[in-house]
Amino acid sequence: MQPYMLNDKKALYETIADRLEEMILNDRSRIEQKLPSEQRLAESFSVSRPVIREALKLLKERGLIESRQGVASVVVEYSPERLFKSLSRFTQTQNTKPEQIHQVRTALELLAVRIAAENVTEQDVQNLKTCNQKLQQNLCKSLQAELDIAFHRTIVKISNNPLLDVIFESLTAIMKPIIEKSTTQDTLADGVVWHEKIIHALADKNQEQALTLMQQHLLLSIRNFEYLNE
Repeated sequence: MQPYMLNDKKALYETIADRLEEMILNDRSRIEQKLPSEQRLAESFSVSRPVIREALKLLKERGLIESRQGVASVVVEYSPERLFKSLSRFTQTQNTKPEQIHQVRTALELLAVRIAAENVTEQDVQNLKTCNQKLQQNLCKSLQAELDIAFHRTIVKISNNPLLDVIFESLTAIMKPIIEKSTTQDTLADGVVWHEKIIHALADKNQEQALTLMQQHLLLSIRNFEYLNE
């Protein structure tokens, strides 16, 4: 292997970290396997151990490896939680507006409900009904928001698209405060009715109706937020 050279734009350890990341991502068999020792990596890349140490530190920050007692660095499954936290930090630092979050949520959920209408099973329908029944209980706003999200999460999961699932989950932490601020006993009761309509459309595998109902439901939700938080 040729020695890695430092360039003006990227530190040497970053270049090596990128190369190791590429190797990890291109070979899932590496999951739960330990990396070679720092010395062996240093020899392979023709660099010093401190450079390798910095490269490994960067891979840990990226969530690709972790240190375990008595074992060298181990390749791990990437945790979606890192994406959740990154997105949450981004929306806070960029002062993202509720309506902007709503726009992204709507795009995701309309796609999810369209696919769900094709994939839905009787068990899925029952799961949605159970979520909606729990929403009708007299609970605090925080729990109501969680159950409301659970209903919509179930639809996303029915779509059976892991990327949609991860992106939706990454939005839930920033969606929850908006949902809480949109919730009164009246809006909650109205939301339950909309959920029932969506369930019926999905049970009938009526894609067009499910799309229309979801769009109207989410539009009403953001309007409730705007009205209650003027």
